[in-house]
Amino acid sequence: MRQVLTLVLLLGLGPVGRAAARRLASRGATVLVVEPDEERLSAALEVGLKIEPVELATGLERCDLIFDASPAAGIIDAADIRPEAIAAVPGVDALWVGHFDLTNFLGIPGQFKHPVFLAAIDRIVAACEMHGKTAAFIATDDDWARDYAARGFRLMAYGIDQLMLQRALGRGLDVLRASGRPRSGAR
Repeated sequence: MRQVLTLVLLLGLGPVGRAAARRLASRGATVLVVEPDEERLSAALEVGLKIEPVELATGLERCDLIFDASPAAGIIDAADIRPEAIAAVPGVDALWVGHFDLTNFLGIPGQFKHPVFLAAIDRIVAACEMHGKTAAFIATDDDWARDYAARGFRLMAYGIDQLMLQRALGRGLDVLRASGRPRSGAR
């Protein structure tokens, strides 16, 4: 298993960002900073904060941990967050794949055998293995359960509630239909 990474991307050098930079550096992290305000950046460097200014794209590419200390919305979006960054977060024990959500985000809704989806699945499993986390998934049939266990998923749920209830109700109705109508006055 790989050691915990110490490369952190810090977004913003306001009061919260400066405090985070000091704390992260005191814990041995190398802190890369995205700060568009040149005065804040210069002031932080002048007081000796151990930070390395970077462009957002560079920081996202290099760092597995991201600390957003900026009040601005929309600096990064879901597409910017790599599975490796999520897997590196302390306290996250598992990465649960929402297969419908993932195919939607990838622009291939419901295409669970699409090469782009399968590559994303493999990348998520690799990120979990790299950071000692568990890959998690909901299998909706036996083949899917076997396939994803073979791919490295170790935490799985089976079935979707509505489908399981629908199947159980269908079986029950079949039993009732097969047993015929109850006789009048019969218990």
